[in-house]
Parts: sequence; structure tokens; C-alpha cells
Amino acid sequence: MTVYTDRSQKHTHHYFQRVGSAAVGFIGNQETFTAQLGLGEVYDAELTGILIRLHHVQSKAEKHPLINHIIIYSDNTSALTTIYDLQPRKGQILAYNFYCNAIR
Repeated sequence: MTVYTDRSQKHTHHYFQRVGSAAVGFIGNQETFTAQLGLGEVYDAELTGILIRLHHVQSKAEKHPLINHIIIYSDNTSALTTIYDLQPRKGQILAYNFYCNAIR
């Protein structure tokens, strides 16, 4: 299963902004799911989006015995680096949750 994730940021009036996360999953060439989530901060949107998609694809993989690898693509190197370097920083709990779920 292959999953693509990304976040978006939209500036509204004055100093307010809206941030969200989205993903799309494929088995082969067939789209199997899409998902969207509204959040508050850009960095958290990236990490939360990746974590939620991991949970989603793991549950799908349990139902499809032919899925033995999960590949998640993200365009945020900083978020991906945080997952494997669990030093105290922004998004630490999200990165830790992803790490614990990904290695099981």
C-alpha cells in the first residue's frame, strides 16, 4: 500500500490561518481511501497527518493479506527526521506515537 500525505495552510483575514492535513492511499493503481483533517499548527498538521494515515493503512493492511509493506510519502523532511530523532522538541509526542506504531 502506498500513501501520500501533505498539509495545507490558508491565511484568512488579519493574522488568522487555517491548517489541515490530507492523504490518499493506493493499492497498486487503485485508490483505496482519501482523508482530510483540520488542525491548528503547521508542524503538528504534518506529524498528525502522517500518524493518522499510519493507523489507517495498518488497519487496511490487516484486512488485506497481500499487503506486506507500507510506504508513506511526505514532503516534510523535518517531520520525518523528528520521527527517528526523538529529542525534546515541537511535535515530540506525535513523533513518538508514530515511531511506536511503525515498528510494531
